[in-house]
Amino acid sequence: MNLTDGGEGASGFRHSTETKAFLKEIATGCRNPNYGKPRSEDAKKKIGKAQPRKKRPLTQKTKDKMRISHKKLWEGLSDDERGIRLRNLSRNHSKETREKISAALKGRVIPEEQLKKMRGLAKSDEHKKAISESKRGKPWSEARRNAQLNRKKK
Repeated sequence: MNLTDGGEGASGFRHSTETKAFLKEIATGCRNPNYGKPRSEDAKKKIGKAQPRKKRPLTQKTKDKMRISHKKLWEGLSDDERGIRLRNLSRNHSKETREKISAALKGRVIPEEQLKKMRGLAKSDEHKKAISESKRGKPWSEARRNAQLNRKKK
């Protein structure tokens, strides 16, 4: 039985350290087919652009955008709220803690305007019309068609 659709190689296979060292040795220096061949400036730029972002320095414009975004995240918070946010970053709460948080939030009153935003209902007529126009002429998926039929039956 084939474990892959093809082209992916052997699923889960790992080379031994000796094999890795051997492959590295035969692909370096004068044994590399591109060894000694000069690259054009254009080729160097293309290679540089293909590298992941972390290897290229960020532009000043990007840094400024990141700085503004980061400031918005923290502005308007008291020192206590900042401390809480810092402590809770990427924290996985236990079931007991989640239940305590749930109990603390039960019964709170959320303003109607905020509820509309949370539910996605606070769209202007202009925005609704734009959404409608963008969806016009697109065929429904089978799931969407079934959902609509079920809604009509009720």
